[in-house]
Amino acid sequence: MKRENRNKGFTLVEMIVVIVILGILLAILVPGLFKYIKKAKDQQAIIECRAVVTAAQALALESYGKNIFEPEFFLNNNRSQILSTADVDGEINLLRFEDTLNKALVTYLSYTTKGKINVIYDISSATVYSILDDDIGKGRIEHITKLYKDSSSSTSMTKWEDAKNAFYNNAQYSALTQSELAYLENTCKLTSENAAKYKWKPCKYIDSAGNVQFLLTATQASNTQNTPLIYYNGAYYYWQGYGKPHTTSITDANAENAVKDIQSSTYTSDTINSNVKDTWVRIVN
Repeated sequence: MKRENRNKGFTLVEMIVVIVILGILLAILVPGLFKYIKKAKDQQAIIECRAVVTAAQALALESYGKNIFEPEFFLNNNRSQILSTADVDGEINLLRFEDTLNKALVTYLSYTTKGKINVIYDISSATVYSILDDDIGKGRIEHITKLYKDSSSSTSMTKWEDAKNAFYNNAQYSALTQSELAYLENTCKLTSENAAKYKWKPCKYIDSAGNVQFLLTATQASNTQNTPLIYYNGAYYYWQGYGKPHTTSITDANAENAVKDIQSSTYTSDTINSNVKDTWVRIVN
């Protein structure tokens, strides 16, 4: 009599059942795992920002005590020392001292980790430390969209002007980060002094589906249109003029055409050459 083989493998049906069960488990567990990982990274980013705030505050108070405190120059003069003291390798985008009684009190600080997580410290906010969108440009677009949607002005024109001014006058959103300033200096060939004068200004246009959309232009004043750099659809673009980086005018009236030009351009900062002129160039790192 033949002995029955008790070491048979899985049948095809059994394997399919196992695969289906594993697929269901992965569908349930993976999103939760990603959420947990993101939360852990965000917490670490806040810890880094807290260390930066502490280091900046200590140095500001020390400078104030020595009567050498100059708030307008404090960040540029002490950026490296603050980061070194905090023992972090991110970048400080913005630092403000706005308390009328305690002149050396850090009231606002914007910090970006090496992993590109953006943290805001704002003592006037209910949540003192907060995480901005991983793409700070996307966060700005979401903010101007909300400002425009929530505006209580009676006409479309005043509604947009109110939203645009509220955005431009809020440094949390209009101020350029260090990496964006680097684009102006290294890619657009502006001096550090001139680059520091730029802020983000939103432009409104209507897309092909009839929806209101926004893009951001870097300008030196709220009432100027010339820009060397824009943010559109998750990417940065600079204007290539006569064979080199230059400026061009973007307004609400021509923003739609500018978007069409951007979409049709195939040039990047890696492929552009000096023979190309009057086109938008996507910046690649």
